Amino acid sequence: MSQVREITDYLRQTVEQGGSDLHLTAHAPPAARVNGALIPLEEFSLSPDECKELRLTYVRVLYQAKQYDEFETVAAAVLELLPCQLDI
Repeated sequence: MSQVREITDYLRQTVEQGGSDLHLTAHAPPAARVNGALIPLEEFSLSPDECKELRLTYVRVLYQAKQYDEFETVAAAVLELLPCQLDI
């Protein structure tokens, strides 16, 4: 069973490794792009739900909205349309 960490942990690890991007894709491990190469940050692949939750958490952190309820509705609709990949 996978033990997915918080999005901030993956972002921190990406920066510490000198990465330029964090890749979160369903059915693949979280990975940092370091010097053009993707370096896995875990030994396990993310499930679609884990990937979705990490992406949504990232958007929530950035948004910090007062209109949180409205944001949840809009974000849910957007996430249904987008593939599960986040390149930060």
